[in-house]
Amino acid sequence: MNNSRIKNIVNLSAAERYGYFIRKVSDFEEVWGLKDKEGWALMGNNEQVLFPVWSEKEFAELCKWDNYQPNSIPLDDFIEKLLPKFTTVQRNYPIGSVDLNRNHSSDVLV
Repeated sequence: MNNSRIKNIVNLSAAERYGYFIRKVSDFEEVWGLKDKEGWALMGNNEQVLFPVWSEKEFAELCKWDNYQPNSIPLDDFIEKLLPKFTTVQRNYPIGSVDLNRNHSSDVLV
């Protein structure tokens, strides 16, 4: 994906980015997260934990930090295996966007 396409997607409204995320995940049947040898990257604090996911590797790469690397998650595994692990604690899922002006963030939460 080229830089102008990334910028066009980043500049969509939150609702449009959400729609883009849903379409891409539906089409390719995968989501992308950041993972290291100890597990998935999570953000937040004791009151709110965020598990960031993206529709495409390129977006995850823009947001990677420390030793975390983009990792593909098959949609079936995401829904059936990974999400149930997070149901014991309230989690929000920032999805599908990168704000290039603020390094890495998302304002679409599910």
